[in-house]
Amino acid sequence: MMNERMTAEKARKYLRVNYQTNCKQLAIPSVDIKSPSLSSLPSGSPAGNPTESQIVDSLDKLEPVAREVYWSKKALQRVHIINPLGHKIITECYLRDTIYRVTQDTLAHSLGLSRRKLQEVSRDACCQFAGAMKEISDGNINLVIEF
Repeated sequence: MMNERMTAEKARKYLRVNYQTNCKQLAIPSVDIKSPSLSSLPSGSPAGNPTESQIVDSLDKLEPVAREVYWSKKALQRVHIINPLGHKIITECYLRDTIYRVTQDTLAHSLGLSRRKLQEVSRDACCQFAGAMKEISDGNINLVIEF
């Protein structure tokens, strides 16, 4: 059985730190839920050009990051489909750059929700995200905390 409070906290931390860092490494916006293409990464080896070798090596290092962002965006798409309000809360509170992020009180007021209701919807959405990440990544990223 899932510990919702701890799972939601782990998902929030993942979205604020890991996901944001990965998106910055790939120079893609964190709020865009369209998945990046993994097939655009080069797969061949360079023919003796040292500069090209360095570029390919750095792209090879980014492939796991791109895969993780791909899984994250797929999980966010799933949350958007099953819980649009929860997705909006996740986007506004955890995915936006710090200077554009809104407080939960401000968001609750603009959505016409009590702070308690907003926290409940946020917790549910974060748990949905955690479950989707576990499933989509085949357990490679498990944010779910069990009792």
